[in-house]
Parts: sequence; C-alpha cells; structure tokens
Amino acid sequence: MHRNLLCANKLLRAPDGNRTRISSLGSSYLNHWTTSAMFLEANIPQSDGNDKRGFALLQTTAGFGMMEHMSGTLSSRWAGFEPRAKALYVSSFPKVERFPYGLICAVAYLPGFHFRTWYIDGKFIGLTYTLTRHSMSVIYYLAVVEEERGKGYGALILKELCKLRPRTALITESDDIQAANRVQRQRRIAFYLRNGFVQTGWQLADYSGLYDIMATVSGLDVRKARRLIGRFTPWVQSRLVRSPGVPSPGA
Repeated sequence: MHRNLLCANKLLRAPDGNRTRISSLGSSYLNHWTTSAMFLEANIPQSDGNDKRGFALLQTTAGFGMMEHMSGTLSSRWAGFEPRAKALYVSSFPKVERFPYGLICAVAYLPGFHFRTWYIDGKFIGLTYTLTRHSMSVIYYLAVVEEERGKGYGALILKELCKLRPRTALITESDDIQAANRVQRQRRIAFYLRNGFVQTGWQLADYSGLYDIMATVSGLDVRKARRLIGRFTPWVQSRLVRSPGVPSPGA
C-alpha cells in the first residue's frame, strides 16, 4: 500500500507529483479505508478465473442479474472475486487516473459504490466502477478486455448500467489537440455519443486534467454529479468549468 495514503499531515501526493490538500473528512476516510485496503490487496482471491463465487451476489447487489443478448448471456459480479480484474484496471487507465487497487476494492463495500466485472457466457470481458446515489449514477471506470474490443460488449454493458439508472453520467478525457492520446480520446467520446450519451457542456477539472461530463439526459444536474464523484475521492479538489464551444443545457 502506498505511503502517500497515510495522511498524517492531511496532504496527499497525487500520482503526478502535485500535492492536493484534503479535508479532515477525506483524511478520516482514507485512514479508515487504507487499513481495509491493505488487507484486501493482500487477500485478493487467486484462481484460474473459473471461481464461481460471487455470482450469488448478482440478484442481491445493485440489481444486477443475468441478461440475455444475441451475443450470449451477459452477467456480472463483484470484481474482488475476479483475479484478472486488477491487470485490466492497470492496463486500461493511465497511472495519473488510477488509485491503489486495494483501496477501490475496499471503498466498493460502501453503499452506493459498485465495482463489477462482466462476462458473456462466463467469459470475462470487462469491468465497471459506478457511483450511485438516489436516482443518479456516475460511471467512473469502464474497461473492456483488449482482445474482446470491437465486439459491441462495451455498448452492452453501458445499456445494462443505464437500465438500472436512466439518469447516468460519466467522465471521460476531454479532446485536447496537444494530448498524445488524442485519437483515443476522440474515439471514446464518439463511442459514448453513439450509445445515447450527450455532452452536458461542462468539464471536471482536477490535478490530473480536464474531463468531459457526459450524460444520458441533457438536463442532468452536473453539480450533483460532481458531489457524487467527491464521495469517491474526497481528498481530491475539483471544479466545474464550461466546455469551450459546447452548449450547457440545464446548467
């Protein structure tokens, strides 16, 4: 577990080396959950991927269940039971956007935080991390296994998530002409637009950069979405900024 999470002076060193001041609430949150995270990271189940534990949670956690599609049967379970989830998480997101794996597993025990792995006919295809409060949900992480991309599985997962919470938002890296991964950013934005999301006209700015806030409804309250994200990362300072050239209906 990273030493930077032991917040004795209530300062957290962000992954890019900047220091971000956190509140006393954020400090308590981190100190409490770091202990659990250290335990979980040392005890993440190791198996051949055929471990069936956790499927019993499908009907009892967050409303997830078995879903029949033309591609096969889509199912999900808590990510802590999937030994391949950590490798997908690390490979799919840059270091500056990641938190210690044990920490996000520990936080997923809190009400409203859902860390899921997804399967087609039992085959591991991806993961999601969502934050939910009342009628709103925010997709914080979504990743599909590299060799399974281009098969429509990401769209299937999005569809199921939005069924559970029609008022769903997400954050994705903003299009930046100077970004080394600009093409990848543009593809992600286009993917979300194809699958029913719209630009809210707002971006979330924090130490790691600018992120477009997209949503399934044009009038979604972006301030509530930001507060929901803040429940997941209370030690990170962020602010809302207008997206250049994008109208912001309902904001």
